[in-house]
Amino acid sequence: MSVKYEIMNVAIRLFAQKGYMASSTREIALMAGVNLSMINYYFSSKEKLLENIVASNTSELIEKIKDVVELDISELEKIHSLIEIYAFYILGNDEVSRILFQEQLMSSYVKNIKALQNLDDANRKYFTKIIDSGKQKLIFASHVDPGFLYLSIIGTVQQYLIRTRSDHKAVSGNQTAYSEAEINEVVAYLKKLCDGILLAR
Repeated sequence: MSVKYEIMNVAIRLFAQKGYMASSTREIALMAGVNLSMINYYFSSKEKLLENIVASNTSELIEKIKDVVELDISELEKIHSLIEIYAFYILGNDEVSRILFQEQLMSSYVKNIKALQNLDDANRKYFTKIIDSGKQKLIFASHVDPGFLYLSIIGTVQQYLIRTRSDHKAVSGNQTAYSEAEINEVVAYLKKLCDGILLAR
């Protein structure tokens, strides 16, 4: 792993655990085993380091979503694929997810706000495109509101992350990665939820 990515990975752990404001570049350098000047060399500042984390992760997720839209599968299968992407990305990268959630709520950095807005806009645009296509083909119920359904999916995954993480930490005193089985349980629930709404007549 390169020095740059090691610094980013350490920063992600610290920002997720302590919060951006409570984490120092000196602490990041110490945990990454690098000289403080290396952070300045690659990122110039802690703010730019955070911007890199947000930008790289939001752009990666947008590309995954765009790829689903282009697949030669049914609209329902596309929605199922998006659910899998959302659940596995958010729960499989829970430290990054917590940083993105924190930035959504509290960020004062224009570039981060713009990157997160671009991600949200892309999510809503592609999700709505799939739903509208399904309606036109009479696959999905005409009354379905894409915006509310999208929020239901994202909100459920976010709340699962918040609740299970806090509950687990209260019991064990630490946090572990979600298992594939745990994430698939969330995916299965959301698919059933969406099927019930999308296919209702």
